[in-house]
Amino acid sequence: MNRNYSIDYVRGAMAMAILLYHLCSWTIGLPSPESLLGRLGIYGVSIFYVVSGVSLYISYHKKEWSLGNIVHFFAKRFFRLAPAYWIAMMIAVPVILLNSSSFTISSSTYFYNISLLFGIFEPEKYLITGGWSIGNEVVFYLIFPVMISCASRKWIFMVMYAASFYIYLYFAFIEISPDNPLGSQWYTYINPFNQLFFFTSGMMIGWFANNVSYKLTSRESSSMLVVCAALLLIFPFNGGDIGLVTQWNRVLFTVLCVGIVFFAFHVITDVKSIICRVLKFLGDISYTIYILHGAFYSLTNIYIWPRFGIDSANIKLAFYIFGFTPLLMGICYIIFNRIEMPVMRIVKNKSWGIYYGKSGA
Repeated sequence: MNRNYSIDYVRGAMAMAILLYHLCSWTIGLPSPESLLGRLGIYGVSIFYVVSGVSLYISYHKKEWSLGNIVHFFAKRFFRLAPAYWIAMMIAVPVILLNSSSFTISSSTYFYNISLLFGIFEPEKYLITGGWSIGNEVVFYLIFPVMISCASRKWIFMVMYAASFYIYLYFAFIEISPDNPLGSQWYTYINPFNQLFFFTSGMMIGWFANNVSYKLTSRESSSMLVVCAALLLIFPFNGGDIGLVTQWNRVLFTVLCVGIVFFAFHVITDVKSIICRVLKFLGDISYTIYILHGAFYSLTNIYIWPRFGIDSANIKLAFYIFGFTPLLMGICYIIFNRIEMPVMRIVKNKSWGIYYGKSGA
């Protein structure tokens, strides 16, 4: 399979939605769960996981998985995530420590965040805004070689997918209570196994496209994509933020998230159009924006606003949308091209003394 730009566009759109969700939360207040931003603030990350599963399946479903190949895979994934995460830590951690005398960070927490292993051992120990999802991704990467190596064995692959679904149902209907606020159950919600089904569903989209003969036109896919997106944004429900992530609402919104990525995967786009170029730009820097926006926000919130004596939430939000966001995008573009991409090229091109099979490296 060739690179699918449509799902990159989805990734970029979700990064911007989560950015706006946080900017609103930090200024005028947490968006209502019934609102567009309130829903995307929760399920935008879920869509990230689905996109990640699709992307990795496309890239690796023909690879041969020797021990050396697995090491190479982990190295590539680690150095895709680590540089921007480390930069965010270098900004956010000193700001926190300098402005909160009661806040301390243990040596184990430093180690977990530098190594990105907190998702495996203590998912709640992330130090960066949105860092919990990166811990989850690392856990998914550990599971991925096992699942993808079974992709050619249909029933084994299906059993593993079904297992992730049953774990997902356990969290949705049993482990997370609809009677308590999401904030009080946050550490349960961010458990990697509560999120795993989104990642495996992305893999299933890739498997389905590669193994099942069906005909779905770009126009049909576009129409269904719009329907899924509209339902995700307007479907009525009760229960506040916890109502978004528990019981049958959880199942419905999950189906819609997976549907968005599934149909986006089948949309053929004009990569030269202006809107596609913008979405590709956002897709390229989506991870960088996602992981760095909280760190740069903390700088402005602590060191800029007190100097000017500005307390208006609306003025702050306007600044963050029209001033901060374009500047952040520019900084992230530089970091992506000058730091992240060179690191990825070095790791990709390094001679690992391994063989990937007929599909190449």
